[in-house]
Amino acid sequence: MGFLKEGFKRLMSNDDDDREFINLVRANDNGEKWAMNKIDELWNNDESMLAPKIERARAIIYRDAAMAGDRTAILRYARGLEWCGRKDEALQWYMKLINQGDTDAMLALSWDYTEYGGMGRNDKEEIKWIFKAANAGNASAQVKAGQKMRAIGNYFDAVEWFRKSAEQGYVDGKLYYAVCLHREMDALSDYYRGLPVPKEYEYVLTCRIRSKKDCPEVLKELYRKLDLLYIDVLNKSKNEIDIREAFNGLSRMYLFPPEATFSPNPYRGVYYKYREAYEFDDENAYQMCQELIQMFNLRITKEDLIAWEQEPFEIWLKKRNG
Repeated sequence: MGFLKEGFKRLMSNDDDDREFINLVRANDNGEKWAMNKIDELWNNDESMLAPKIERARAIIYRDAAMAGDRTAILRYARGLEWCGRKDEALQWYMKLINQGDTDAMLALSWDYTEYGGMGRNDKEEIKWIFKAANAGNASAQVKAGQKMRAIGNYFDAVEWFRKSAEQGYVDGKLYYAVCLHREMDALSDYYRGLPVPKEYEYVLTCRIRSKKDCPEVLKELYRKLDLLYIDVLNKSKNEIDIREAFNGLSRMYLFPPEATFSPNPYRGVYYKYREAYEFDDENAYQMCQELIQMFNLRITKEDLIAWEQEPFEIWLKKRNG
């Protein structure tokens, strides 16, 4: 910790370079484009100790606002204190918010107990604060709780945490919930067809159905729910990975639906795969589109593909059939 303390003392000095860096971090946090570009440049240059240096700068930038009771400033000031070797003080600041029921502070503290945080890695503390925040209704923490449950093979509880997050409207929660439901749907479909169910999804047979004859109705319910979840992710997410996952999910569910419920809708399935290829200029996705078009013997022209780039599937289909 000696190095961090010395780093804090250095940042507290009047050195011009240190003041310049503090101003850079302040401008970055304020969303000034030049500063954000400069920070990105430093990251791309693999600047060693950049993250701790940024956090130590924030201990200076947000001190006064934290003392005045500003919530966001308190969170940033507390994290900065960690990297200055002042963990006890940092924890006291977090607890000011946590004692008021602030679930974001609980979640922030949980992250600080990971290998990336300034409190030092402590798995027990990390998990404790994730679940405190999740049980208190924090949608982001509920996703993390689901991830923790999934990591230890408790898929049933994982799905329940993702469901709770999704029902609060949290986009990441909706995607994780959709992915889980898609796998549940596949497992039930295999069971209905007499195929073995993967061990991790055997719980589906006890929590979703009472007997095999229930499968078709349950599969229909899952299918409709999946459609809504994936579409909502496409409409609301700004994360490229999430959007691609939603495109893939929609494409797969329309191309290969459960046999007990719906027939394939290959045009709609290929549409979503093409949208992914077009949105992300992905050569592999373009190639897969061609293979799917051939596999299902679809009549799709170059003009159709151009239309898909500009309008929703329903409008294209109406024009095509009109």
